[in-house]
Amino acid sequence: MNRRTIIFLTLLIFSPYAVCANVGSPILWATGFQLYIGNAIIGVLEGWLLAKVFRLPRIKCMGVLVLANYFSAWIGMFIVGMLRYIYTPDIYNAVRLTLILVFITYVCTLVLEWPFVAFCFRGKSHWFRRSVLASLLVQTLSYLILFSGFWFISFKSLYADFSIVPPDRILLPADVSVYFISNTDGNVYRRSGTNEHELIAHLASTNDLNFLRIQESEDTSNSWDLVAVIPDRYHYDNSVPIIKDIITGTDQSFYQTHFYNTWGEAPRIGSATKSTWHFNWEYWCLQGEDEKSDEFIFVAFDNPMLNLSIRVANQLPEHKVLFQLGKDQLCLLDVDKREIAVWDRGYGPVAIAEKEKNK
Repeated sequence: MNRRTIIFLTLLIFSPYAVCANVGSPILWATGFQLYIGNAIIGVLEGWLLAKVFRLPRIKCMGVLVLANYFSAWIGMFIVGMLRYIYTPDIYNAVRLTLILVFITYVCTLVLEWPFVAFCFRGKSHWFRRSVLASLLVQTLSYLILFSGFWFISFKSLYADFSIVPPDRILLPADVSVYFISNTDGNVYRRSGTNEHELIAHLASTNDLNFLRIQESEDTSNSWDLVAVIPDRYHYDNSVPIIKDIITGTDQSFYQTHFYNTWGEAPRIGSATKSTWHFNWEYWCLQGEDEKSDEFIFVAFDNPMLNLSIRVANQLPEHKVLFQLGKDQLCLLDVDKREIAVWDRGYGPVAIAEKEKNK
């Protein structure tokens, strides 16, 4: 295998990522490609290097290391999934947890693929010492290549472009109330600018995919209800009434600009309707653009080890955005200061301007 072939195969591993960048999270596409196709290419490269350096049969080394890569990749994916379940990532530990997972997967790769490398030295003198050295060489080199490629396409703007600040650093606008489902008891609470939580309804939700929304009333004309959407396997619109006729007299259809809670346009609350900023989200990012200045912001943290997903966003007055990050972090973004704070814990939030409520 000549140098041009090696360069071509290396580029082939990462070329789909740039192509797919505008049709979903590049990490999602890249990880899928790596699991099903990229491991074969990496295995061939590792096998060629092993045979070249240690003068072993080339075809045998390539075939064995292709199997080794698929074996370690799928086992490693299971291990990472288990660790994500045990250690829930949040805005404060995501970077540290990512680095820990990178180290753990590297060690797992060495351990899981060493028997395959040792098989290539079967019948050779000093096979144990040489196989350990060979495994360290080929796995470290390929891991560095993969890490560099994935790091390049990973989204890190949450930490690179914004400051993570304490909860009391960013305050909710005074004329806004937020309704959300608590992560502790699954009930619906209301919170305004104070720290007090007002119990609104006993929902007993156990699924963080449930969310609140404003929905046109079926009983009263020109009126809007607060409901909890409880999607199941077959129906995305199962809803439970929370507050009937919470808003009347004004068109609130802009609240219904999202499908499920995976993507949509952030409704603009209260005086935010006059803002030149517009926000939308997908499960992997929050984006905002100022139509006056063409200024653009992008909030995301997405890599092969973990993802802090975005679910539901509300654009508030004072150039602030309330959005759900991950399972239960209700975050406030101060657009002007480029600061983000965890405002509360819960999911499926809806923000309502006090002056629009039917009192």
